[in-house]
Amino acid sequence: MGRIITLKTAADRVWFAANSRRLQMRSDNSNGVFVAWTEGGVFVRVIGRGTHQNAEPVRQFGRECLENACQCFHVDLAQCAGMDSTFLGVLAGLGLKLRARGQNGGLHLFNADNHNLQSCQSLGLDQLARLESGPLDAGACPLPPESLFRKLPDTDLTALNKPRDKEGTTRLMLEAHEDLCRADERNEGKFKDVKQFLREEVRRNAGNPTKES
Repeated sequence: MGRIITLKTAADRVWFAANSRRLQMRSDNSNGVFVAWTEGGVFVRVIGRGTHQNAEPVRQFGRECLENACQCFHVDLAQCAGMDSTFLGVLAGLGLKLRARGQNGGLHLFNADNHNLQSCQSLGLDQLARLESGPLDAGACPLPPESLFRKLPDTDLTALNKPRDKEGTTRLMLEAHEDLCRADERNEGKFKDVKQFLREEVRRNAGNPTKES
């Protein structure tokens, strides 16, 4: 099996040892979110749609990478069929954390078609990320070979085989929309009612946890 990352530090080796089993090898026909970690940073490839249904593994992976001193996320949208506001909010959350560390431009979205470009711009991702419709500049940052990419579990929307925790999903959606509002204050008017509804759902779910089918 190929490696997902170039192991540069002891922290990298510890992270890889703890997480390699839950990362799956890529199948040419599968959708989902695929990741690779190289000297150029973390690479994320979205194949199919990015939604609230598969955003949590991306958020968790991103947090783990940040804990291991990742300084840059490159997100390839060439095969992305679209992203909802929760998925975009998770990306915004990564961008906010990078910016708080002084790593402006550490979030890089590329190969965005017109639809994804407009979605990102309309929700303020261009305030946090380098946003490009073209491919990655291979001279500045080489794209990893296919053999290094691994699929994050539970990110293929065509093959989700277990119910999601409703309370956890609601908290994810609330945090994602709060991060969108932090990224661009103009989103407050768009999502004020959404956030209020989600807060009420979190309170209700806390007293009656259920699974989503």
